[in-house]
Amino acid sequence: MNYSCLDQATARRAVQNKVFQSMWSYEFQRSYMGFEPIPGICDPPATPTHPLGDPSLPYFQCHSGELYFNFGTLGQAQLPFRDKFELPFEQHGVPGCAGVQRDGCSAGLWENVASTTPVRVLSWPIRNSGWLEQEQCDLLGFPLDFYED
Repeated sequence: MNYSCLDQATARRAVQNKVFQSMWSYEFQRSYMGFEPIPGICDPPATPTHPLGDPSLPYFQCHSGELYFNFGTLGQAQLPFRDKFELPFEQHGVPGCAGVQRDGCSAGLWENVASTTPVRVLSWPIRNSGWLEQEQCDLLGFPLDFYED
């Protein structure tokens, strides 16, 4: 699940109220193309060391840009790897996402939403994180406790 402020508040409240037996969250911060309403908007910026784009720099991760990584097809397509982390990221993506979808967990690597690190950040390196953009969410008036009494 890719989170915005109210999505995070909803997930947190759902766990507090035991709406689901377990709940897992993630955010992709690495993508490859996807639906591009403006051509090139989903490409990371090119640099002298990364002429095809440097995925470690900020860029728009557009809708469906995670599909090559989820299905393990980036190396099979005509699209080149942009950096040395594309292949290991893809190799992690297939079993990691499949494990969560199949079992609700991924070999103990993903933390449940009830934990102190509820978001699995899918970038390189892959890591667990607290809720994202909390300072911005609070400023906008959408804190984690938005739905609490």
